[in-house]
Amino acid sequence: MIGVMKIKSDRNTSPLLSPNCKPGPCLSINDFCLTYSLADEICMCLTKNGFSSSLALCLITVDDLKEMGFKMGEVAEIEEAVEAWAARVE
Repeated sequence: MIGVMKIKSDRNTSPLLSPNCKPGPCLSINDFCLTYSLADEICMCLTKNGFSSSLALCLITVDDLKEMGFKMGEVAEIEEAVEAWAARVE
């Protein structure tokens, strides 16, 4: 039987926003989800957990998202959206 290996990394405890980036424009969570094509379920879960603007996403980690009940694929989609939203610092 083949099992699934879980790897704990710094990625799980680091903020979603990379240190090489600065926050993008302040958007409501609804607008953020619409702009970056996140599923309605993701938007509802973020809202249910008290998120009202995209700026708050800078302060949470992958572990936080998992604690909120997001699946691995949803976490990856949120990470991708945050990366697209953020501006690189030169």
